[in-house]
Amino acid sequence: MVNLVQENPKTFYADAKFIPYIDNNVDSLYLRPLSNMAEQEIEINKKLNTFVEDSENINLYQVCLVTSIENFQKIIKKSEQAFVEKGIEFPRIYYELNMKFSDKNIEEYSKRIEDIMENTVLNDEKYIVNNKIQQMKLNKLNEQSVYFIGVLSIVSVVFLNIANSYASTNLSFFNREKEIGVLLSNGMYVVDLEKNLLKDMKKNIIKSVFIATLIANALFGSLLTTIPYISIKKYISIFPFMIIFLIVIIIISFSYIIYYFAMKKITNKSIVELIR
Repeated sequence: MVNLVQENPKTFYADAKFIPYIDNNVDSLYLRPLSNMAEQEIEINKKLNTFVEDSENINLYQVCLVTSIENFQKIIKKSEQAFVEKGIEFPRIYYELNMKFSDKNIEEYSKRIEDIMENTVLNDEKYIVNNKIQQMKLNKLNEQSVYFIGVLSIVSVVFLNIANSYASTNLSFFNREKEIGVLLSNGMYVVDLEKNLLKDMKKNIIKSVFIATLIANALFGSLLTTIPYISIKKYISIFPFMIIFLIVIIIISFSYIIYYFAMKKITNKSIVELIR
C-alpha cells in the first residue's frame, strides 16, 4: 500500500505535503474492489512511503494499493462468489495495460500487442492499449483547442464590448443633441463642454470597473466556497490577472476613442443644427 495522503486537501498536488494514511500497527483494510461490490478485508503486507514508479499522482481522498495480478484475481474471485450467492450477475472487469518502450519502438510494439490481444481476448473481456504517441497527439490537440477557444472567447468579449460601446455612445449623444445645443447657445464654450463630457466619461469608466470588479470577486468568492480543494491564496496565484487587466485596458481604450470621436462629431455641428 502506498501509505500517503494529502495533509491539506486545499493545497494543489504539486505543493502538497503528504502524511501516512494509516498507522504502522494497522495491517489490513476494509474496502470494495469496485464500487458495486461487497466490502472485504484486504491484508496489507508492506507500506510504501514513496509513490510507485509512473504513478505521478493520487486523486484527492484516494489511496493506492499495489498487488500482483494473481492476488488481484483472488480478491475479485472472492467478490464474484458473493454475487453468485445473491444471484446477481457479476460485472465485467476491464483491464488496462501500460508498458514502457523507447520512443522509436512504440508504434511497432503497440501494433504487435494489439494484434496479440485481438486474437486471444475472450468474449467477456475487454482490453485497452495505451499508445504514447497517440496520447501525445491527443494532448497536443486538446491544448490547441483550449488555446483557440480561449483566444476566441477573449476576442468575442472585446468585440462585443466595443460594438456595445459604439452603439450606446452614439445613441447617447444623439439623444443629447438639443441639450448640448442649448448649452452652447447660452454661451458655454465648446472646450469647456468637451472637458465636462470627458470628465463624466472617465467617472463612468472608473465606476463601471469598480462595480465589475466587486461583482466578479463576489461570484468567484462564492464559487470558491463550493470547491473543497482550493484556497483563496491558490486562487489568487492562478487567476490570470494580467490577461484580465489587458482586456480591461483594451476595452477602456476603445471606449474612450469611440466616445471622443462621437463627442467631436456632435460639438463640431452648428448650434442651429443641434437645436433643430
